[in-house]
Amino acid sequence: MKLATLACMLTVAVSAFAQTNPQSSCPVVFTNVALKSHATYLPVQTGASSSGNLGFDYKNLSGKEIQSIAMNVELTTKKSLYALDATPVTIKMLLTGNSIEAALPQVGYVYGIGSVTLEGVAYTDGTTWNAGKQVCQYNNPGGPEQIVKLW
Repeated sequence: MKLATLACMLTVAVSAFAQTNPQSSCPVVFTNVALKSHATYLPVQTGASSSGNLGFDYKNLSGKEIQSIAMNVELTTKKSLYALDATPVTIKMLLTGNSIEAALPQVGYVYGIGSVTLEGVAYTDGTTWNAGKQVCQYNNPGGPEQIVKLW
């Protein structure tokens, strides 16, 4: 009985999200953003951090060929691998052509991905789209903050 109630509540929440999704009027909709880093050994001394890349999955709803996508990405970073506190950092990133990965700048040790806000899109035909006051934002459902809220 509890499982059926939970499934019903989840179905209602998903359908409500789909109806109020602010990305529906945006030319690009991010479906997944993930940290792409190579496996490494646990370091025993402090050194330069390797931030890796961010991988983007998105849908092009405009019907035009994309030249570049400009966005702000909110990351949770640590100053040291062993630091207990993590601080949010917002960086500007640019995807060009058909790329789905972008290298992260050296911002410390990346601990999690918060949100991605679309700022603008340039198309190969010379036209552009700017967000202006419209908010086209992807919130990472798998971030460390979400795990804490679920329990």
